Amino acid sequence: MCWRIISPSVSNTQQHVDDLYSRLLIAAKVVPLPTALDVQLCPRISPKFFLQQLSRGYWKDLPEDWKSAVVTYALALAELQRAGRLFKLASATPVRQEELASELQTCGHTNWDPRQTPESLLIEVESGFLIRPVQEDIAAQMRDPDGNRNAVMQLDMGEAKSSVIVPIVAAALADTKQLSRVIVVKPQSKRMAQMLISKLGGLVNHRVYYMPFSRSIKLDAAAASRIHVMLQECLTTGGILLVQPEHILSLKLAAPECYATNKLDVGLLLMSMQDFFDSHARNIIDESDENISVRFELIYTMGMQISIEGSPDRWLMIQNVLDLVAVAASQVLQKLPQSFELHTWPTGSFTRIRILAPDAADMLIHSVACQIRDRGLEGLQLSRQSQAVREAVFTYITRFDLTDAKSDAVEGGLFWTEATKNPVLLLRGLFAGGILAFAFGSKRWRVNYGLASRDPPTKLAVPYRRRTVHPPAQSSVTQMSCLRLHSSGTTTRV
Repeated sequence: MCWRIISPSVSNTQQHVDDLYSRLLIAAKVVPLPTALDVQLCPRISPKFFLQQLSRGYWKDLPEDWKSAVVTYALALAELQRAGRLFKLASATPVRQEELASELQTCGHTNWDPRQTPESLLIEVESGFLIRPVQEDIAAQMRDPDGNRNAVMQLDMGEAKSSVIVPIVAAALADTKQLSRVIVVKPQSKRMAQMLISKLGGLVNHRVYYMPFSRSIKLDAAAASRIHVMLQECLTTGGILLVQPEHILSLKLAAPECYATNKLDVGLLLMSMQDFFDSHARNIIDESDENISVRFELIYTMGMQISIEGSPDRWLMIQNVLDLVAVAASQVLQKLPQSFELHTWPTGSFTRIRILAPDAADMLIHSVACQIRDRGLEGLQLSRQSQAVREAVFTYITRFDLTDAKSDAVEGGLFWTEATKNPVLLLRGLFAGGILAFAFGSKRWRVNYGLASRDPPTKLAVPYRRRTVHPPAQSSVTQMSCLRLHSSGTTTRV
């Protein structure tokens, strides 16, 4: 039986741990401390006492010989825990083959040196697991990304991204010189707090701080100063700051609001906090595709309600441009049938257009811009202007990189007024800014799902549901897709 083979290994490993502990006790040579009552007191020695030396507060002052001895003892404990897990899995009924095979393949400490990151070893022993090689590879890139630049890491679901990688990286970054900040969405916040406290709040001794900042908090100078002091304390004591994206955004928006309401002293303190984050924070962003999505941006409303700038011409002009796009699309299809797709829909719906190559995008934009130059557009009458003005506006809205002379030909001329400025800038964004080309070329309806094309290629799949209607039977098909999991770097992202 498998468990009969593993059982002697457990006994041998336990004996090795006991021998190492005995040697540590002898080497410590504990000397009793005399007291005023002539009672001699000795410091209490236990396995935790030696393991605690792996934490950042003790490790830096530990002699080199003791560092080797404590690491050897901790590695022996980690091996004893692994032997116990193997015995438990092998003796289970029925035997959990997959878990047993995974544990046998994970020897631990094959691609990292515990002396370089002793807190990772301490987390292993205290939490009773081994860091797998793939987890250490991800964590190493998050601790020290190439070129000290932002990094986005991806890991398969179930690889202990939040329970292993985030704690060991957060502990490594909290070195009292930089602020280790873990950013999670609200549904994950409670679970992540429990995870960080359980992994880092024991012998590792990293305190978890919170900053639940929101717009509803009305600050005075004293309260803002206390928050700043708390952040400084988190930095100097090696704490971990756990925040949500809305907390960071609320803090950013609170400073301009204070300036707008003449609370200059509070605004100055809030701006200094933002400068503190910019210069000291290292961010670990869990689920980065969700956390940094524009859908979660915050907008503070201040003052009286007013209309959006340029309304309603701002969106009416876009609709007029799209009418011209629908007309020009058929001409582009005739000239570049391999670079363009066009599907007509029933009356009342917009033509389905897809740009397949850059030459089709250039031709479509040039055709629409020529129509605007020659015939004008509702809200921007160019047909009555001189040929020089029309050509200058045409160049201005179709070319992104402009010389000062060509820019001044429009912005410094008589045509540039309060009535024409916003429409011209809107057209420049649509054409020269690439918004139209992006909308019809990169945004593909019902295509961005399934196995992604990655380098190196992966077979990562994520659950999703979509409904496909096949006319005329109106039958539906349910398919499965995949969520992307990320890990982080300086803004490190997970």
